[in-house]
Amino acid sequence: MNADLEKIWALMRAAGSQLPTNPTVEQMRAFANGANASLPLSPGVSFTDVDEKTTDGNRVKGIWSQNAPTDSTTSANKTILYFHGGGYFVGTASSWRGLSGELGRLANMRVFSVEYRLAPEHKFPAAAEDGLTAYRWLLGQGIAAGSIAVAGDSAGGALALATLFQARTAGLPMPGAAFLIAPWVDHTWMDQTSMDDDLTGRTIVTKAAVELLAGPDMLRGMSSMYLQGHSKADPLVSPLQGDMTGLPPMIIQVGSEETLLDDSVRLAGKAGAAKVKVHLEIYPDCFHVFHTWHSLVPEAREALGRAAAFLSAHIS
Repeated sequence: MNADLEKIWALMRAAGSQLPTNPTVEQMRAFANGANASLPLSPGVSFTDVDEKTTDGNRVKGIWSQNAPTDSTTSANKTILYFHGGGYFVGTASSWRGLSGELGRLANMRVFSVEYRLAPEHKFPAAAEDGLTAYRWLLGQGIAAGSIAVAGDSAGGALALATLFQARTAGLPMPGAAFLIAPWVDHTWMDQTSMDDDLTGRTIVTKAAVELLAGPDMLRGMSSMYLQGHSKADPLVSPLQGDMTGLPPMIIQVGSEETLLDDSVRLAGKAGAAKVKVHLEIYPDCFHVFHTWHSLVPEAREALGRAAAFLSAHIS
């Protein structure tokens, strides 16, 4: 492990030790949102809040980020629809601006980061519904589907996939591409009676000792808050259980030191078997959503640059 990664690992462990033993939802939100919001924003990127009602009475809330000035050679309509992570119960579009804004800067595309409703106040399917509403809204702005990429990290990666599934069911055209950072795509292992060799997604066990953010107990708690009794096998919850047919080209990036490593590997395999173009990248020694630290970690800058190039190549 290089010195930059070792420094961030130490910082994250130290920060995590400051949380109470059994933190409340509000304590977890303050910790996660504060940590992400404290990271530097990309130079030359401007942000604009959005909060409006759609023609069908739904609410679209989020933040636009855009390179300033916009490159005149790039269509202003090229757009990334971004879903922040946070296990469905923490995170905001604002506190994730450092990540979403840098992705847009590198891809030279606008980003609309969705302020979707959070659990436990809003249980499933609220967040998934907000994803489809945001996608419909972008299409209604006159942005062609082929000029849109969906993206997200962790639970946000699952919401990006849930948005694709819902759009397909609704007969809407598919976006041009997808970028998924360590997507949390399978909750079904939680219904197994033992953590034996038949466990779905073995890295839930094998990487638990090194996982800094999404250990098994944390995943169970976040899933419970979001689902509140709903089936863990629903594809809008566990996209790995869904039909990948017709999804757009996707790039998936994940660290080697994550419980969710197998989620990414299995997702890539299933999508590829459904004839979806998939590019999977696994970064050695990297932790969950290491991309957040792009201002400090070379691997994060490399990963975002490669993802931005992939999106640029597939967005019309």
